Amino acid sequence: MGHERKRRQKKRKFHGNFRTAKEKVSEGSISSEKLGRGLSDTLFNDDSETLSGNRIFDIEILMSIFSILSCPVCYNQELYLIEDSRLCLQSTLCLKCKNCSFTKGFTSTSKVNNLNIINLLFVFGMRIIDKGFSAGKKLFSMLNIPYPSKCTYRQHEIKLLHAASQAANNSMLESAKSIAECSNECGVSVDGTWQKRGYSSLNGCVLTISGDSGKILDIEVLSQYCRVCTKAEKT
Repeated sequence: MGHERKRRQKKRKFHGNFRTAKEKVSEGSISSEKLGRGLSDTLFNDDSETLSGNRIFDIEILMSIFSILSCPVCYNQELYLIEDSRLCLQSTLCLKCKNCSFTKGFTSTSKVNNLNIINLLFVFGMRIIDKGFSAGKKLFSMLNIPYPSKCTYRQHEIKLLHAASQAANNSMLESAKSIAECSNECGVSVDGTWQKRGYSSLNGCVLTISGDSGKILDIEVLSQYCRVCTKAEKT
């Protein structure tokens, strides 16, 4: 009789023990986990999610959205949007209902002291990046946004000039008073700058800076050309 084969017992697979046990990690997305836990309401109640600031809208898309809304008076979907007036970048819009007499007027941007702040911010931003009327007109033409006239643009520049001059004078007066309270004598340094790079600029300014506080005490604008004087000489 032949020898009986010995069967080798299969090794048991290792499924872990209390030393290797780990918490199961869900493979789903973080958003799905939050929804599963019922945390979706916290996303809408979070103050950081509050919308603010300015946006660029296509007016046709805005009109199409208002057209599918219901009128708060007659509850019919007969709302339409019209533009009553426009001042530079700010528009006065009106929402009306075709079925009843409901009307609701509003402006595209907020006002500060009855001033269209968006227009002043635009002109101020162009001055900050050292650009003028022509550069802004090219940009707005590409974006298909209505652009203010040159006269209106200059009026906003004058408003900004008066505000900047007043703020600068108040700051220099406060700096001089703070130094005078401590001592009647103080060291100063004088520095200057040009409107353009190089030595071809016709306009520049000279600054007097306190050596103790580092604040500007006085400023004087110098120019090699005066348009008013040139016209007077010709006449």
